[in-house]
Amino acid sequence: MKVLQILPELNVGGVETGTVDFAKYLVKHGHQSIVVSNGGKLVSILEQSGSKHYTLPVHKKSLWVGFHLIKILRKIIIEEKVDIVHARSRVPAWIAYFACRKTDAAFITTCHGYYKSHFFSQIMGWAKLIIVPSLAIGRHMIEDYKVPVESIRCIPRSVDLERFKMSKEISSQKKSQYTVAVVGRITPLKGHSYFLQAMAQVIRKMPNVKIMIIGDAPAKKYYYRQELEVLVQRLGLKNHVEFLGNRSDLPELLSQVDVLAFSSIEPESFGRVILEAQAVGVPVVATRVGGVVDIIEDRKTGILVMPKDVEAMAKEIMRVLNEPELAKRLVSEAQKLLKEKFTIDHMASQTIRVYEELLKCANILVIKISSLGDVIFVTPSLRALRKKFPHSKIYCLVGKESRKVLDGCPYLDGLIVYDPKGKDRGIFKLFRLGKK
Repeated sequence: MKVLQILPELNVGGVETGTVDFAKYLVKHGHQSIVVSNGGKLVSILEQSGSKHYTLPVHKKSLWVGFHLIKILRKIIIEEKVDIVHARSRVPAWIAYFACRKTDAAFITTCHGYYKSHFFSQIMGWAKLIIVPSLAIGRHMIEDYKVPVESIRCIPRSVDLERFKMSKEISSQKKSQYTVAVVGRITPLKGHSYFLQAMAQVIRKMPNVKIMIIGDAPAKKYYYRQELEVLVQRLGLKNHVEFLGNRSDLPELLSQVDVLAFSSIEPESFGRVILEAQAVGVPVVATRVGGVVDIIEDRKTGILVMPKDVEAMAKEIMRVLNEPELAKRLVSEAQKLLKEKFTIDHMASQTIRVYEELLKCANILVIKISSLGDVIFVTPSLRALRKKFPHSKIYCLVGKESRKVLDGCPYLDGLIVYDPKGKDRGIFKLFRLGKK
């Protein structure tokens, strides 16, 4: 199988890391891997693992650039004889959707986050099958984008256990210094300000705590990091806080951490860093948002608090620091679940099964808006179609008068009824039916 993944860039981030991990798996298991992006720090790692990379400005939100890139991407799909085009973001998805037309490639998307309900985001629900990393994102696509339930495939993200190995032993003895970390882009939705307020309460009672803020603000929102630096000074945390920026040595940094705080205030699609911390052996205190509840079972594999609840976060962080047996139990249970559900092998093998399902399935519409006798005579054709395409969805468009003939037909998944004198009367109603 030849798979093309397309995403905006290949810099540091959960989506980017997952793309590279999956590409490695594809090559290792005899498939061919191609990635299209605007480039980034992870391109060299990707190519070293045996994947091919095409650098295109698929990150630009420009209509004219998009039109130009459709033709280029279609040429790549045809020349490379791509079987699957997997879009992981909205702008690349628009380009990929139209590029796949007039080719033999199947189009699929993964919805990595919560999208605002406007037309630009609709593309993420246009594939026949849509992969989501958590049940929360699945509900979002069903409720806000009207994606059919049967089109959703939930595949949790994964962690590279070779890279994030258990390297930390939780001591039963009190330590002279503890470290609490938060990892992620510095943006308001990640809740850094609430985390710092919680840590101000922790340090008043435990002055031997060091705080690591790993990650940085996007270039357009660098002002927010400056606001956090001011907040650090105002809270009297200057001697305790270290801003480390984006780092490639995250496993080594996590091995120095006693508690990871996950402080997002808005629904998250997943939370890969939680798995990475647990893999290294770090207990996690997280906010109860979005896909986080798919990873953490409260009081068993981690501690959950409500978003923006500064006092609860401070209390639970101190509790984990002061109760090493609790920390050990949380890590032990988390690692059991991690090895069962969140490995790269589990994620990648499930994704490939979805690809195989996608290649087998098709949507077939039989149009038979004619007399009763003609509708009766179409039955052998429907039987032949079902035999030839057993995994496909087969629908028949029929007139209101003849629908009863095909009601309950075992070869069909359903009927679409055309009523030109009633509900489908008029040009606009006809267009609505055509869209369906």
